[in-house]
Amino acid sequence: MTDDRDADRALFAAAPDGMAVVDPETGQFRDANERFCELHGYARSSLLDRSVGVLTASDRSSPDDLLDRLREADDGERFAWRTEHADGTAMPVEVAVARVGDDERLLVRVAERTDARDQQAELDVKTRAMDEAPVGITITGPVDADTPLIYVNDEFLDLTGYERSEVLGRNCRFLQGEGTTEEPVARLREAIDAEEPVTVELRNYRRDGERFWNRVTVAPVRDDGVVTNYVGFQQDITERKRQERELERYRRLFDRLPVGVFRARDGGEGAFVDANAALVSMFRAESKDDLLGRSVDELYLDSAEQTALAEQLRETGEVVEQELQFRRLDGERFWGAVTAVLVEEGDEVYLDGVVHDITRRKRYRRRLEDQRDGLEILNEVVRHDIRNDLQLIIGHAERLEASLDEEDVPGLSAIIGSANNAVSLTRTARVLAETMLRTDAEPEPIALRPLLEDQVAEAASAHEAASISVEGDVPDVRVLADEMLASVFRNLLNNAVQHNDTDSPTVTVSITETADRVRVHVADDGPGVPDDRKDTVFGKGEKGLDSNGTGIGLYLVYTLVDQYGGEVRIDDREARSASGSRTQSGDADPRGAVFTVELPLA
Repeated sequence: MTDDRDADRALFAAAPDGMAVVDPETGQFRDANERFCELHGYARSSLLDRSVGVLTASDRSSPDDLLDRLREADDGERFAWRTEHADGTAMPVEVAVARVGDDERLLVRVAERTDARDQQAELDVKTRAMDEAPVGITITGPVDADTPLIYVNDEFLDLTGYERSEVLGRNCRFLQGEGTTEEPVARLREAIDAEEPVTVELRNYRRDGERFWNRVTVAPVRDDGVVTNYVGFQQDITERKRQERELERYRRLFDRLPVGVFRARDGGEGAFVDANAALVSMFRAESKDDLLGRSVDELYLDSAEQTALAEQLRETGEVVEQELQFRRLDGERFWGAVTAVLVEEGDEVYLDGVVHDITRRKRYRRRLEDQRDGLEILNEVVRHDIRNDLQLIIGHAERLEASLDEEDVPGLSAIIGSANNAVSLTRTARVLAETMLRTDAEPEPIALRPLLEDQVAEAASAHEAASISVEGDVPDVRVLADEMLASVFRNLLNNAVQHNDTDSPTVTVSITETADRVRVHVADDGPGVPDDRKDTVFGKGEKGLDSNGTGIGLYLVYTLVDQYGGEVRIDDREARSASGSRTQSGDADPRGAVFTVELPLA
């Protein structure tokens, strides 16, 4: 037994390759022959105090890489490695591992790699790289044999769904199908005939019939200038194609929109990076390229407006329908309405926006404003002149009244009454004009009781022959209306008296409430309103108030109440309680009408 150990020791020491014994737990050298020490530039005594990590090349990620590889190796396994000489020189070596003593020791043989070994190791690396590549790789055989597949990697099999045995020996055209177009196939064929590399994108089919987009690159492999094989790379680009189609769809929509759409750098203070055809036309650029690269600053007419826009964007991140003046590239000014948002993409901040050319709208609005101003002036002048003439008529008529015979007084009184009504009409016309010309009025809370009581008192004073009163209490509520609400009740009260056919008209006002509404009822004892006139008496739908019986006062009532979100209607008069509810009456045939104004509570 001793002789055997001595023989083994002698073989270990005299081996032509470097030999070492390593503890698999600690990685420390237990022994090393002279060739191993010489190969790495260490004295044996120095090496035995060290771990195998001292041999790990400095470009490795960890000193324990070699020890980890030795532990993982199967008994008798060989692998290529690079160790490091004591002077720092990296050496390509071949390592063989054997386990001895019930795996308590690792016998490591290290030999310098020859050129053949280097080539084989390099080939092994390349083969592993192809096997593990994340794209499909194929190698075809001789061209004169219909270029059959002689190698496919696992990714190609995953991509196509075939087994290796099903594809080796076949030409790759088995991936083609009904949806494969001729153009990319022809390009592949032409490139192979010309022995040139080519990349095409085409429809292919998996084993289960599913279509996919395949990006195929084919390149010739030469041996001493002669093409012997072709290598192919295949990549599934179906998702990329879908995204491209979606992007193209949005691009077509972007270019066809009838409003200007843009993207600018630096939050809108830099240059345009994209613009659609409508924006190019809006600024009268010769082409899209003529607009791209220009600073947005150049196009604002007023730098103060641009500054205000930029501040709002920084504060809120968006602007909506901001009306600004711009300058076209030919110098012409125009009005644009801008809606835009700030968008952060990585380190870049962009402004994405839409611009409407509102020049015509602004001109039309200005024309309407001028017309409105003119109508207001005309209305004021006409009313002033008519009122002055009416006042003269009333004054002269009142002076004549004292000198007339008694039988002529009623006629003169009718003249004076009509003139007074006409004066009142000019006031109603003023209110109606203001109502129709205003554009920004909003209903607000208005106290109902004082306003209604004032109008009842005013009407009673103006019509001494009439009996005008409030039945019951007026609730202390607020309604949604405005200062013109008084005109609603003034016109209803005047209408109840003026269209009454009795010598002493009686007008009664009553109020009812619901949870969110209040109703004001104005009842008279006049001739009433026929059923077929109840909807048209306010002039609703009547052009120019030319309906028989329609008055400007009632038209004003309807217009104002409608603006307040309320309703106005006419009912036949029946006896009502103070609350406004219908009751039985001693009068078998009550005359007259009830005008009801319904208003929302504030």
